[in-house]
Amino acid sequence: MQLSPGLWEGISSDKMSYQVLEITEKGQHRFISAKLTNGFKNGIVYSFHDQQVKCSSSECIVDVAHPQRSDELLRLILTPYLDEYFTVLHIHRDQNGRPVLTEHYRLSKQTKKSTVTRFLDARLEQLKKLKPASEGEMDGVWIGVMNSSEGSADMVLLEFYSQQMSIITRYINGTEYTHVATFKPEDVSKRGEHFLIRATHPIKDSNRELTLHRNGDNFIEGYWSESLRGQIAYAGSFRLYHLGK
Repeated sequence: MQLSPGLWEGISSDKMSYQVLEITEKGQHRFISAKLTNGFKNGIVYSFHDQQVKCSSSECIVDVAHPQRSDELLRLILTPYLDEYFTVLHIHRDQNGRPVLTEHYRLSKQTKKSTVTRFLDARLEQLKKLKPASEGEMDGVWIGVMNSSEGSADMVLLEFYSQQMSIITRYINGTEYTHVATFKPEDVSKRGEHFLIRATHPIKDSNRELTLHRNGDNFIEGYWSESLRGQIAYAGSFRLYHLGK
């Protein structure tokens, strides 16, 4: 096998970062790791060329040095699943080649702009104006990762407002599509430390329900479920971090 020109993207739930792999026809490639929890303010760009890619019949291995730290090496082991995605073993190694940290995630084929690029194109000015959350305050913009019961990971943005319409958006990885749900203050009920929300659904006799739990000042844990005419269509758990200056 070989790495064909194209764009692949995915999320490392362990590091809360979006990973983007760019393979070009010219032989100069990039692997980008951008941090979700601060709205992609920080990122690392690894540049590499064809000679740093070794492929067998079942996988491709990319070895590249960290662009700022010469004593840190990165190895990506990419195993394809049909034409849908790569399963990635992401290994941080020291200067002697010994593993220091490993991660697993998927990289899905993206035929349009990366999700990170589209998100920043649409949201950058909004992100610049955000303020830190007050202690115990839910209102604000939260970002994080939703892990589905089927094993996929998608980015989620929650815009929560106690006195007006709120919006939660799930960005479907590897596509240009989003799932958007809105809810009003009267759709939110609080039980102890949990917020229970019944959000809008475009299909009759179908439901979207959210559970939110404020865990400290910096992040929210929650659960999203959708049922279509009584049958569970999607379920996922998420962790969100507050975005602010």
